[in-house]
Amino acid sequence: MRRSRLLAAGLTATMLVVPLVGVSASAADADRYGGGRGHGHGHRHEYRIDDLTTVASGLDNPRGLVADRRGDVYVALSGRGTDAATPGMTAEEAAALDLPCFTGPEGLTCLGDTGAIGLLDTHRRHRHARGTVRFRTVVDGLPSVAPPGGGNALGVTDVSVDSRGRLFATIGLGGDPSLRQAALGDDDLAAQLATLGRVDLRRGTVREVADLGDVEAETNPAGGTVDTNPYALVAGRRGHVVVDAGGNSLLTVGRDGSVELEHVFPDELVTVPPPAGGDGTVQAPAQAVPNAVVRGPGGAYYIGQLTGGPFGEGAATVWRWEPGAEPEVYADGFTHIIDLAFTPDGDLLVLQIARRSLLYAFTAGTGPVPSSSSRGVTRTSGTSSSSTTRVSRSPTRMAGRCSSPPVAWPSTATRSTCRTGASWPEAVRCCVSSSTTERGPRRPPPYSPECQRIGHGLRPTGRAAECRMC
Repeated sequence: MRRSRLLAAGLTATMLVVPLVGVSASAADADRYGGGRGHGHGHRHEYRIDDLTTVASGLDNPRGLVADRRGDVYVALSGRGTDAATPGMTAEEAAALDLPCFTGPEGLTCLGDTGAIGLLDTHRRHRHARGTVRFRTVVDGLPSVAPPGGGNALGVTDVSVDSRGRLFATIGLGGDPSLRQAALGDDDLAAQLATLGRVDLRRGTVREVADLGDVEAETNPAGGTVDTNPYALVAGRRGHVVVDAGGNSLLTVGRDGSVELEHVFPDELVTVPPPAGGDGTVQAPAQAVPNAVVRGPGGAYYIGQLTGGPFGEGAATVWRWEPGAEPEVYADGFTHIIDLAFTPDGDLLVLQIARRSLLYAFTAGTGPVPSSSSRGVTRTSGTSSSSTTRVSRSPTRMAGRCSSPPVAWPSTATRSTCRTGASWPEAVRCCVSSSTTERGPRRPPPYSPECQRIGHGLRPTGRAAECRMC
């Protein structure tokens, strides 16, 4: 299934130290994880991003990060694709230069070796006079795929340290695993895409542990378009737990490299936001896009999801999963989750990239552009700014998410044809208005011949095939 690539507004980004200041609280009832199970009172607190301190800048699309036992912080850097692919380059120009590129849902995408892993060295002996810390690259030359110009890249997506202090990393792709051979030249660089690897810091290399793209290619468990994008991982007792934002799946990887599919996350029913043509009543299915995973104090795993197009608000869920059981909803009602973490006292922090639909970032005058780092945090103003919510150990299950019945899509909607070069919101609006039938529980509706579903929303086909940004 097509993923929804996490939005990035620019090429370089800044790492920030973010003090979290509580500004509001809402009481939650504890009937799901409360009282008798000893999980506390179930309060949720939203935190304002107040003072920000820059600790590193000029980074190429930073994604996940992890601290080791000494307090040093390793950072996944997705890179900028290849510098040979310049802004505005066409597929014909790339082919003339023999660049390894393919045309995806976001247009021309090219492979380079600009992915890396960085180290934020927190040891006091390395501190500069002004109190900043030293940041350096410890592994480079890793794969990175990006549009010409290097924005919105996918490469190294996350890093994790296991109980023995060893560093591991996931490398994403954001497409069909067959692209590695068919379009990108079947070389060593392309072969590292959609994999989990162990990082050798002394040699500056990453050795493959498991090919995660093979699971999607061989089974496509969620159905639809074959797509993989391993986006987050965490060390477990017997290996690693990985979420694939493209395949909407939860995977476990054993120490021997064996991969097991544990769960496929269902679509969410979301209210279509105004930038996609919604009026507050139209609902549409959105892919889960799981993109964050953390291990809790009791050994269970918690998974956060972005939710894909049409990027409705309040539809992102935190799942709780214990090996051997089905995941359960732990908390929901969030908007575009991008990371999770636990506090020392056992409460869960949920980081959201925006308070409003991400489509507002593409609509002039309706909200600020989100941070250029999918895992970074930038202080912004207005209703679309990032926020962090603290969820106590007995969170509420917010009403409405699972109680909504199947909805009827407009059967007499005008069948718009997207114009060539239409903006993303225009394209999504076009495709949403073309739907004609009812949606069944947890399954996307059948769409008209003009539109087929992908992670960004709906991709037009047939008469509307020239609409490039759906």
